[in-house]
Amino acid sequence: MKTNCLKGWKKVPLCDIANITMGQSPPSEYYNNENLGLPFFQGVTNFGDRYPKVTIYCTKEQKVANPGDILFSVRAPVGRINLAPEKLIIGTSPPENL
Repeated sequence: MKTNCLKGWKKVPLCDIANITMGQSPPSEYYNNENLGLPFFQGVTNFGDRYPKVTIYCTKEQKVANPGDILFSVRAPVGRINLAPEKLIIGTSPPENL
């Protein structure tokens, strides 16, 4: 099986070399745009060239990314990547009621 890897490299499952954390959206009652809690991201709506732009905050920590963590979109568009500029909360579905 051809893997298209660089010489000396091997293909391995991502979970063998990284910790993977799937997001989990808290209930919308914890969302705000008043800088209360941590920045909150779900999907790629606020993804930039390298870092996401903060527009929503959340006061309930469920799933958290730390500074420098890779944010990888698993919903359409799949594969978009940004880096967490600071500790933030990661969710999985569009925010409601904001």
